[in-house]
Formats: sequence, C-alpha cells, structure tokens
Amino acid sequence: MAELLPAYEIDLFEVRRQNLLREEELSADFFADSSYYGATDLQMHLHLEGRYAGDAVGESGVYYFDLSLDGEATFSCTRCLSGVRVPLEYDGILEVRATAETEENLEDEVWQISSAREALDLADYIRESLYLSLPMSVNHGDFGTNATDCDAQMLDYILKEEKGISLGNICGEEFAKLEKQLLATSNERKKKEE
Repeated sequence: MAELLPAYEIDLFEVRRQNLLREEELSADFFADSSYYGATDLQMHLHLEGRYAGDAVGESGVYYFDLSLDGEATFSCTRCLSGVRVPLEYDGILEVRATAETEENLEDEVWQISSAREALDLADYIRESLYLSLPMSVNHGDFGTNATDCDAQMLDYILKEEKGISLGNICGEEFAKLEKQLLATSNERKKKEE
C-alpha cells in the first residue's frame, strides 16, 4: 500500500488577488518517499513565490510559481556505505495555464488547469523537482564533505589484495588518492595518541 504523502495546497484566488510568498521548512515527513531515491532525513527550506497574469476572475491567464529549495539529506557513500550528509539546492519555475477546457494536464512542462479550479496541490511538483536533481552517487569527499570520513575498515577491505587483484588496482587513481589520504590521517592520529 502506497504511503499517503502530505499535500501542499495553494489557493488560486489568493494568488490572483495578490502575489503569493511563502517561506517555510519542509520536514522529512513531506519527503517520506525520498529513500527510494537514495536520500534519507531530507530537510529542506522552501521559498515559493506565486504570481498571476491574466483576467481578474482567472478564466484565462497564467500562474507562475518560482520555487527554491535549500537543505540537506543523508546518502550512503558508494565506497564504504556509511552515511554522508550532503547539501542540496533546487530552483525552478512552474507555469500553469488556466483555460475554459475541463480536461486538465498536470504532467507536461506547462500545466493546464480548468479556470473553475479553486486550489492547486504543488506537493508532487516540489518532490519530483527535487528528486530529479539529486546526485546519482555520493562518496565521502564529494560536495565539500571530508574524504577521510570514509569507513577505514571498509576501505581497507576494498584495497586489500585478494588472489593478486585488488579493487584498488581496478579502480585506479581514485582509490590510490584516497588510500594516501587515509594513510596520512591514520599517521596523524597515531602521533596524537603517542
């Protein structure tokens, strides 16, 4: 059974009457399905501006919603599988055209809605926009995170030679650089302990 996700309703009359401006925090509950996309504990700050261009009653016009998201989420490092907290951002504009037609389309790049509609739920647009901008893979050392936070035991296992071939040899320079960083960090820790 699919989990019911929170809505994000916009009163279209209010947008027509005066421009909309919302600033708020969207909790991890709003993004409850984000683990499917590799992100957990997603916390985002939403900045939403809405404006309308058209006739006063909303029978034929265009709504513009400027969306900015800024926050962070936890991903699994593809090297060591431990969590990496990564900063995230998204900026976009949703264009919604009001028409006298009764058939609506909320799937295309420009949405078509009935001019009789009183409210619009932007939750799916917000979630999908962010999910499509998530990184495909994350490693410690990406996005300003510290490369030496990789689980040393797991990296040791990866770099360990087995039957004359190690994953470090196959993956080349990236693992060689990481191995040098980890060795330097390990040496620094030993000096501090002495």
